[in-house]
Amino acid sequence: MAGQRLLLVDDDPLVSRSLARGLGRHGHEVVTVAGCREARQAVGRFDVGIFDVNLDDGPGVELAAELLAAGVIGRAVFHTGSVDRPTLAAAQRVGAIVQKGAPMAELLAALDSA
Repeated sequence: MAGQRLLLVDDDPLVSRSLARGLGRHGHEVVTVAGCREARQAVGRFDVGIFDVNLDDGPGVELAAELLAAGVIGRAVFHTGSVDRPTLAAAQRVGAIVQKGAPMAELLAALDSA
């Protein structure tokens, strides 16, 4: 589904820029923030939040659950590298998971089905 408004939360500026460009090319409006504090200050409502699980200023899973409960995001997708099993299980209860380095098509599919 093209044309969604996305909140991208990742503390790695290279990953964030790369994802924002790729998602933008597919018609999505992407607002990027570097962590929990900035995400909580983001203005408006987002169709989907894309979260790194391990952020410099807090856990992405807890942030996603908080923003879902507050109605800031409609759905959550986690874009992450390897994580421990408890964190992975917690993330799966909140949203879809896409491994960093996966093809853009996989992330796009997760956005549509999250």
